[in-house]
Amino acid sequence: RLPSLYGIGQPDSFIDGIARLAMENKNIEVFGRGETVRDALHVDDAVSAIASCVQAPPQAPFYCINLGCGQRVTTLEYVEALVAALASKSAIIPVDRPSPQKFDLQADITEARKLIGFDPTPFAASMEKYARELQTQP
Repeated sequence: RLPSLYGIGQPDSFIDGIARLAMENKNIEVFGRGETVRDALHVDDAVSAIASCVQAPPQAPFYCINLGCGQRVTTLEYVEALVAALASKSAIIPVDRPSPQKFDLQADITEARKLIGFDPTPFAASMEKYARELQTQP
């Protein structure tokens, strides 16, 4: 199971929405004061996990594994990381309006690590990678 994906070719993700605002140096309001936990994964990490399953399938005929970033990340942390990685001048404004996502979401990737050696790109490095992709895109 995949969380929200971001990266080139994933234009409708939560992360992409933040990036667009940051690249335009617009204010970024973060609902729920930025305390909501989200799980998002760079598309390259998802592709790598799928390739691992094809190249060395787990032993059982069927598995359901979760993919995700592997750590607890709040919406505020995503915004702060992208604003920094993009060297944006966007103001980050935590607001009291409830987040559209009513609950925290963090995938347990223990089985993915064990069964296919899944090792997602560390959070900060992943945000920096995405920023570089956006900045070099034609």
